Formats: sequence, structure tokens, C-alpha cells
Amino acid sequence: MNCMKEWRVSERANYDEIERSVRSLRKKKSPGMDGVTPQMMAVVWKTVPEYVLEVFNACMGVGGVPDEWKVPRLVILLKGMDKGMSLRRSYRPILKEEGRGLSSDS
Repeated sequence: MNCMKEWRVSERANYDEIERSVRSLRKKKSPGMDGVTPQMMAVVWKTVPEYVLEVFNACMGVGGVPDEWKVPRLVILLKGMDKGMSLRRSYRPILKEEGRGLSSDS
């Protein structure tokens, strides 16, 4: 595991902090690179909160997440069904990077 070493957190997150964070997730958002949606994360938290807390604290302890979690992916989206599908301007490139959601390429 190759993690960022620029920052480290000496304090450990507690149950309440992660609970608040999971509850604040927008449930209708798209999944990350791993295919996990915010709704799935909420179910995992409810089912095995101690595991989520352990993984989160492990990442904070080493100063980052594995590089595999940060691989970007280009997604091309049709701007609307009323747009000409053969026209280049009818599409929007989106860069999706784990932990950062979707952002416009332009």
C-alpha cells in the first residue's frame, strides 16, 4: 500500500464523528470507483460500524488511502436525450476520482 505521507492524524475518529459523516452522505449520488454508493456505505455502517471505523482510522494513521482508491476515470455523459447523439458538443466529459466525486473536465 502506497499512501500519502504528507499528513498524519494522531487523534482517532470516534463512532459519533463517523456516524455524522455517513448520515450526511447524499444518498442519490453516484458510486465511487469501487462501485460503492452512499446508500451502500450507510448499510455497511449500520451493519459493521466497528469495521468502517477501523479502516478509517487506519487510513488516517498512515496519512492517506491506498493509491488504488485514487485512480481517475473519464466518463462521457450525453447532455440530454434531446441532443444530437452524433454531435460532439452533445457530450460532457467528467473526470471521476475516488473520494472526489464527479467534476467537469472543462
